[in-house]
Order: sequence, then C-alpha cells, then structure tokens
Amino acid sequence: MTRFIFATSFCLMTSLAALTPAHADATTAGATESGKTVAAVTAAAEKGDVNAQVALGIMYDEGQGVPKDPAQAFTWLRRAADQNHAQAQYLVGEAYKVGAGVLKDEAEALKWRRQGANNGYVPGQSALGYEYANGIGVQRDESEAAAWFRKAADKGDASAQNFLGEAYAAGKGVTRDDRAAEKWLKAAAAQGHVPAQFNLGQHYVNAAATPKPNLLLGYMWLDVAATQGDAPSAIIRDTVAKRMTPDDLKRAQAAAKTCTAAKYKNCAP
Repeated sequence: MTRFIFATSFCLMTSLAALTPAHADATTAGATESGKTVAAVTAAAEKGDVNAQVALGIMYDEGQGVPKDPAQAFTWLRRAADQNHAQAQYLVGEAYKVGAGVLKDEAEALKWRRQGANNGYVPGQSALGYEYANGIGVQRDESEAAAWFRKAADKGDASAQNFLGEAYAAGKGVTRDDRAAEKWLKAAAAQGHVPAQFNLGQHYVNAAATPKPNLLLGYMWLDVAATQGDAPSAIIRDTVAKRMTPDDLKRAQAAAKTCTAAKYKNCAP
C-alpha cells in the first residue's frame, strides 16, 4: 500500500532513529515530542480533520510514532475517503487490493482506486493507466490506459507523460501522432525522466518515427540518459555515433553536456 503514498500536508516530528543515541536528554525530549505529535494528530483526526485522518492512517500503515497496525491504518484512511479525500480513496482501494487491514476485495479495490483517481489523485491516475495498458488486475484496454495517462500527464506526471508519448508513437489507444509523441516525451525528458530521454532519443533516431531522422537530437538525448547510468541508452548512443560525421558528433556531445548542466531545459544541438 505504501508505494503510492506521497507526503501529506501534515508535517510529522523527527523520528527517534534520526536522533543521536549519545544524547540521552535529546532522545527523551524527542520521544516526548513524538508522543505529543501522535496525540495532536489523533485528536485532530477524531474531530474530523481530513488531513489529520490521512496522516494518522499513514502513520499506522508505516509505523511512524505508533505501532504498525494495518487495521487502524485502514480505519482512518476510510474515514478520510468518506470525506471525499482523493488520496485516501485511492489508498483505501490499495488496501482492498492487497487485503491490508481489511478483507481482500478486487471489486472494492477498483471502485475506490478509480474514485480517488477521478477526484484528481495523480499517482493513482498514472498507476491505473499502467494497469489498463498491461492488463494488470483489469482487462487490457489501451484506450482506457491512454485516457488515464492523459489525466496524469496534464498534471505534470513525468511517468504518465512518457507512457502517453509512447502511446502516440505506437498508436496504442490513440491515433498515431508523431508530433504529439514528441511533445509528451520532451515534457517528461525535461523533468529528468530517464526512460523518456531514452524514448525521445529513439524517436529522433528512428526513421519510422519521424519524417526524417535527427541524429544530432537523437544522440544528445541518448547521451543525456546514458550519463545518468542508463546502459541501453549508452549502447544505442554508441551505435548512432557511427552514423554521424565527426563535426556533428562533437556538436551532439557538447549539446548533451549543456543539456545536463541546464537540468534538461531548452536542450538543442
């Protein structure tokens, strides 16, 4: 359940593990403050504060300041979900999906996860897109996958932008559109998303994907991804280099360094 959990607006106190053991007084003080934090969050949650309910659910799910308790985690997340909190709704669905603190129920899992995603929980939108694209727990549906990816991509989710770009490049769930593929892959690549940088490099190099191969741009993005440790990008980059003139290769290499230094913004040879 925790792999889709993102930070809530509730800030928790520093955990005991982060404190220096040698400082007994500081440790005691930290324990006291941690206890106060749990008490404060619990009090707010019991009064109906939806953010506190989500925070408390996550605390019980992860064992943050309280004993790990999936049943308590589910209880508090469900209370928040009933108040239409999108993240809580999705996490309730995740709990039903794996049977964490509640009996496993695939129908309830999909219902709550879709509800959270429909209410704007971006990680949930991207996850549902991936599941529909690959038929994981649902019947494979490329159109449904593309629709969920589009929702998350519009909110800036790099993974969803990459998948949507791939969908446009291959015509999966959408009409094939090379310009749309380039647009979404570039959006994800500019966020430092390595798979998108690899796919964008491939897009420019592949004659079938663009009106005309652009080895300069292709090499640049493959080199950017390779610099971040992506082995497949390095292999294809080196193959592309053999097709380039010495001058073009130098330009592409220089552009890759500039692109990386600029945190992947305004990248061009």
